[in-house]
Amino acid sequence: MTDHCQQCGAEILPGMRFCRFCGTATGALSLEEPETRPFPASTPTCRRPAGSTQSAYVPPESSPMEAYAEPSRKRRWPWVLGCVLGCLLLAFGLIGYGLYQGASQLKGIRITEGAEGIEIIKDGKKITIGGLQETSADVITRTIPLAPGGTFALFADIGDVKISTWDEDLISIKAKKHLGSADEKAQVTLEVDTSTPNTVIIRTRRPSGTRAHIDYQEIKLPRRVNIDQISVVRGDVHIEGVEGNVSVRTVSGDVVLGHIRGPVKVQTVSGDVRTELLENADERDTTLESVSGDIVIRFLGPFNANVNLSTTTGDIDVSGDVHLLLKRGFGSKSAHGSIGQGGPPTIHIKTVSGDIRLIH
Repeated sequence: MTDHCQQCGAEILPGMRFCRFCGTATGALSLEEPETRPFPASTPTCRRPAGSTQSAYVPPESSPMEAYAEPSRKRRWPWVLGCVLGCLLLAFGLIGYGLYQGASQLKGIRITEGAEGIEIIKDGKKITIGGLQETSADVITRTIPLAPGGTFALFADIGDVKISTWDEDLISIKAKKHLGSADEKAQVTLEVDTSTPNTVIIRTRRPSGTRAHIDYQEIKLPRRVNIDQISVVRGDVHIEGVEGNVSVRTVSGDVVLGHIRGPVKVQTVSGDVRTELLENADERDTTLESVSGDIVIRFLGPFNANVNLSTTTGDIDVSGDVHLLLKRGFGSKSAHGSIGQGGPPTIHIKTVSGDIRLIH
C-alpha cells in the first residue's frame, strides 16, 4: 500500500524519509531498507616519542649523462677552391702556350708596303696583298673660284671634313680616298656643282655597300664666306676662321668650330660640340644642339648676347661674365640669362644627354 505525505498528501515512495515536494519527514523507514549503522572504531595510532625521526625516501644516484658530441661536418670549400685555382692555372698555361706559338710563327716574318700592295715575306716566300694601298690616284685636288661673300656647301655620308680660311678668292680642296679595293675606290668620286652663281656645292658619290670613302683633309675657303651646309653622316667636322654664317649637321661625329665671326647652327645626334665665337654685327641667333654629347662654347673678346640653355641629364657650368638664372624641372635643367650686356642676338643651347659649359 502506497503511503502519502501527512502534510501535502504527495505520494511517498518506499525508502523516502522526506517528502519530495514539501520536505516533511515521513516519520518511518521502509521495511525493505536496513537501519543505518555506524562504522566500526579504528585502532588508535601509536605515538612516536619526541625526537624520533625516520629517513625520507631518497632515489638512488644515477651516473651523469655523457655529453652528446655533434659529428664533424666535412669541409668541401678547400676542394672547390683547389679546383678553381687549378682551372685558372690551366687557362693561363694554355694562353701562354698560344702566345708562345704565335710569337714563334711570327719569327722571320717581314711585312712591308710595296708598290703593288702589302708584302708579307717569310722564309724567302713573298705574299702580296694588293688593292689596299694608297696611290696618287687616291689623292683628289681641286681649285674652284669663289668671290668673298659667296656660299659653300658639302655633303658626304662618310668621312672627316677639315676647313680653314685664307685671303684668296679661291676654294682649294685636297682629299683622299680611304679603304676598299682599287675597284671600290674607282667608284667613289667627288662632284663639284657651280650651277648657282657665287655658290659651290661639293658632293661625295659612292655606291651603297662599298668600304671606300673620301676624307676631306684640307679645304681652304675665302675668309668671308657663308657655309650654308656641311652635312656628314659619320665623321668629324673641324672649321676654323670663318667670317660668315656656319651650318653643320652630323649623325655620328664631333664638331669643332674655332674663331667664328657669325651666326652658327650645329645639330648632331651623337657627338660633342666645341665652339669659339667672336662678336659680330649680325643679330641672327646661334643654335647648338646635341642628343648625346657635351656642348662647350667659348666667347672670345667682348661679347653681348642673350642665352637659353637646356639639358635633360647633364650639368650646366658657366665662368666669366655670364649671368644665368637656373631653373630645375622634373628630370631636366634649364637656364636663361645674358652674356656681357645682353643681346640680341640670342644663343640657344640644348642637349639631352650631355653637359653644357659657357666660358667668357
